[in-house]
Amino acid sequence: MRKFVLVCVLAGLPGLAASSQQQPSPRQQGDALRARDVASGEDAVCEAPVAPKKNLTTWADLTRYAEDNAALPPVAKGEKRVVFYGSSSVDHWGRKDDSVFFPGEPYVNRGISGETTAQMLLRFEQDVVELKPAAVVFLGGTNDPAGNSGPMSLDVTETNIAAMTAIAQANGIKMILASQLPVTQFPWNKCVHAGPILLALSAWEKVFAAEKHLGYVDFYGALVSEDGNFKPGLSVDGVHPTKRAYELMTPVAEDVIHKVLKTR
Repeated sequence: MRKFVLVCVLAGLPGLAASSQQQPSPRQQGDALRARDVASGEDAVCEAPVAPKKNLTTWADLTRYAEDNAALPPVAKGEKRVVFYGSSSVDHWGRKDDSVFFPGEPYVNRGISGETTAQMLLRFEQDVVELKPAAVVFLGGTNDPAGNSGPMSLDVTETNIAAMTAIAQANGIKMILASQLPVTQFPWNKCVHAGPILLALSAWEKVFAAEKHLGYVDFYGALVSEDGNFKPGLSVDGVHPTKRAYELMTPVAEDVIHKVLKTR
């Protein structure tokens, strides 16, 4: 849908060459690896369906936060509510591994594990807009290339994120995009070459944020090791952050939130 020049963005990401002339872009690397799998016959393994999420009343789990949203008090005068929105890395924040979710701040967690951007777009109105936040921090998209809700191209993921951004802006909500985390493999779908795809998505998010005057949080830079994976002790399974990782992510997010909302 939209074509961006990624060279200047990718130059700032660890482990990548400064110019696409020296090294293919992450998107090109992912396509090449996929083509290699097809040629070698290994691609057939990747066709196994992903196990569906259980105990859902709707495809996008629209009832997950229904009671919480109804019980949430109106935004107080002078308060600047912030919704953290996304999939499991948001959902686990403050809920798993003794992690802490911004104590004392008017921040609300509306992450749902396993969701793709298509599902997040469907529930964006009720789980973000109706809560009347000043800003929303979006950390999602990892599950799209993993195929959690079926095959999805990067263009579709980008379109969904752009649509959520347009809805937020139309309602006076500041949109803050977060980079993808340093995930190189999905434990539940090991045939997908996650690293190049997610680097390409992060690069697009950074360019899109600059063009649309959005906030951008670089969680990747705070967590990545020299080999492109999480630093030791920062992930429980190569995908989800540990308590220590969330401790490192917290000030990075807060700094951008304060800049976007002009608070301190």
